[in-house]
Amino acid sequence: MSTAELRAATPEQTSSVSTRLLGFVRRIVGRPEFIGGLVGIVGFARYQRFSIVNPTNVNAFIAGDWGTHMMGWLQYRNSPSWSLPLGQVPGLGYPQGTSMIYTDSIPLIGVILRPFSALLPTDFQYLGMWLLAGYILQGAFGARIASRFLTSKVAIAASAALFVVMPAFLIRAVHPALTGQWIILAVIAAALGTARSRRWGLVALVSVTALIQPYLWMFVLVMLFGLLIDDVRRGAARWRDVLISATTAFVASVALLALVGAFSSGYQPATGGFGLYPANALTFIADNGMSRVFEFIPLPATQYDGIAFLGVGVFLLLAIAAILMLARRRRGTGMVARVLHTRWPLVTVGASVLLFVYALSNHVFVRGREVLDLSWMYHYVLPLAERFRSSGRAVWPLMYFIVAFAIGALRRSLNGWVKNPERVAAAILVVCATVQVVDLRMSNRYDALRSFFFSQGAEYYVPRLEDPRWRLMDDGGYRHMAAVPTALYGCTGPIPAEGYDSGRIALLSLEAYRADLTFNSGYFSRLRTGVAESCAAQNAAAANHLDADTVYSFMSDSVPPAESTCDLLDDIQVCVTSTNDDAFARSLRS
Repeated sequence: MSTAELRAATPEQTSSVSTRLLGFVRRIVGRPEFIGGLVGIVGFARYQRFSIVNPTNVNAFIAGDWGTHMMGWLQYRNSPSWSLPLGQVPGLGYPQGTSMIYTDSIPLIGVILRPFSALLPTDFQYLGMWLLAGYILQGAFGARIASRFLTSKVAIAASAALFVVMPAFLIRAVHPALTGQWIILAVIAAALGTARSRRWGLVALVSVTALIQPYLWMFVLVMLFGLLIDDVRRGAARWRDVLISATTAFVASVALLALVGAFSSGYQPATGGFGLYPANALTFIADNGMSRVFEFIPLPATQYDGIAFLGVGVFLLLAIAAILMLARRRRGTGMVARVLHTRWPLVTVGASVLLFVYALSNHVFVRGREVLDLSWMYHYVLPLAERFRSSGRAVWPLMYFIVAFAIGALRRSLNGWVKNPERVAAAILVVCATVQVVDLRMSNRYDALRSFFFSQGAEYYVPRLEDPRWRLMDDGGYRHMAAVPTALYGCTGPIPAEGYDSGRIALLSLEAYRADLTFNSGYFSRLRTGVAESCAAQNAAAANHLDADTVYSFMSDSVPPAESTCDLLDDIQVCVTSTNDDAFARSLRS
């Protein structure tokens, strides 16, 4: 009703409108996804800081991996608007450049926001908003999974909490794109739901995941293939439908990756190869110092990506469900068979098991000891496997299926045992979620990472750049900023405190962006072929001659050439050629 109609409406009509509106609100508030989203917000308040959601707070993400993710987007704003491939960042790691997909800057959001860049503040980041959305959606889809088995709102909220406080999710705040694990939950929720011949919404989600994070895309694509086969197994789809849906998802995904330059020639892996970052065979029980009461099982540092500790709360839930299932089996009720009813997406689960095997890589470890060499399995697919060298992350789908199974097994095993199984399930899940939270040795994740990145004496710490003369660079006709020596992986660079992933380089990159200058350094997951030669050439040139359109930051013991105008800006020796006479050059002479 329009405003005029509402004014003219009778009290009865107004009451009817209010009743319908109230009913709509109640339906929304009562939905599992809304309940789970609220749980996610509570989780964010516990493990993050709402200050980082402020898009102008760029100082929240200016060191380490955070700095890489943020600067990929910021320098992308200074790139040509519609050059192909999309997402290219020619001004970062200049002159070779890079792509947002190699800075883990969530290209999907960056490409969508790029046309509106002129309307956005100069200092603008979306990592904080993405992290908040990740927590909300983690809770929402966790609740949707729980709603496949439960109707109690309390039980659904407690189940959502178990998904939100999974250690593998919480520790990923260091890589915001990888907190998109809710996409895995979305596929699991779809797999547990009513089978449909074509899941175009899910196909679309899986496809655009390629522009969120390639690792997540690979996981959910494999799971989608399993889900589609499950549809055939259930009699809800034909093989032709499966072929169409699977082909659409694969082709659309690859096309999107090509659109942002993922297959551009000249790139090479940045670090190591397949098998360097695997999961441990004990990953689900190895707490790695995160549990207060569980036995401490440390993992090698290279297996950090494969951390998938389930948590004491989930162990308790699994134990209770197992005891109930075993008791029912002894009574001859065939509980295990009922839990593994055809409703369960067995092929999708099987796909997750295959991903788990992939996560273990070609060298299987138990703690720090190699127990199995599976190199023969990967002989013919090694080039493809090396593109996803951090294979340990592939444990996540099976990890989340285990939690979903525990919730479903608990609920079904209570049928016939208690008068009100929903209430009992809710009570058990509340206890398990509480145990999960209390047991974890996890402080606020943002505070912990901020201490690691920003605290004085920490590996990445450097003082903020506060000299007002930095602001004069954008009026001097300068086009480039260059760190000397060039700080890129693959180059013989400066000391670690000024290296490619240091706070010093991130801060210089931020000042270059603010002045609309390119920057020759940075940290990327893929580098251009010939990067070492390029760095050496840049360093040799800067030692003999300074270009008039470039601001140079000489790091460590690097010495500028004789014909230079230099001064210390925030303890950095900044130089331009002595022939320059703009405001910035004059400020260096004062």
